[in-house]
Amino acid sequence: MDAGALQATSAFLQHLSVLRKKNLVSIKRVSSVLYTLADPRIAALITSLHTIFVEN
Repeated sequence: MDAGALQATSAFLQHLSVLRKKNLVSIKRVSSVLYTLADPRIAALITSLHTIFVEN
């Protein structure tokens, strides 16, 4: 893995850690780690934001 990819991975994991601490995502450990949205309203919010800022 090159340095840029390693930094991106590290940043991504740090963001997931912050989201987990804020109870916005939940974690499930199986053979790997699976993150899911903790509340279905978060998906609705993301969809609304996408509609407002991307589709318009």
